[in-house]
Amino acid sequence: MLRAVLDVGTLAAGTICQAGPAGALLGRWRAGEFTLVTCEPLVAAYREVLSRPRILNWYCGLSNQRIAACASTLRGFSQVVSLPASAAQAGDEDWLGGILVRCAVEGAADYIVCGEREPLLRAKECGGIPIVSPTAFMEILESDRVRRVPRAQALTEGAASE
Repeated sequence: MLRAVLDVGTLAAGTICQAGPAGALLGRWRAGEFTLVTCEPLVAAYREVLSRPRILNWYCGLSNQRIAACASTLRGFSQVVSLPASAAQAGDEDWLGGILVRCAVEGAADYIVCGEREPLLRAKECGGIPIVSPTAFMEILESDRVRRVPRAQALTEGAASE
């Protein structure tokens, strides 16, 4: 199964709106189509973004309780990796991008998924891990599913003929 780290913007957008690419991607994760790899600094940043007053005021379905529940779901149904304490300290301008990469490396992720406006997406890869948009990752999941179906069908057909 593919493993991916999703940036905070993708996680937040998918939580707020299930209709867009980020929402569809979180739906695929909930359906068990890939393993989400995350870490505490990313979960904390996710909570911080969703807790911003303008977000809470704009999206009526969000509340502090729902945000806490979503963060708990992220922790409970993802592979949460531990990062060195030095990695978790905010400091330089691209701190969150560095956390994404460290999380992906520590969690042996196959992909880093970043929103279209994230500077990290322009890098195309980091630490040997491809960096793709949510839409591109949806296409990758679809092609992975197509590759797996024939093997599953062959096993089913082989069992039926016995």
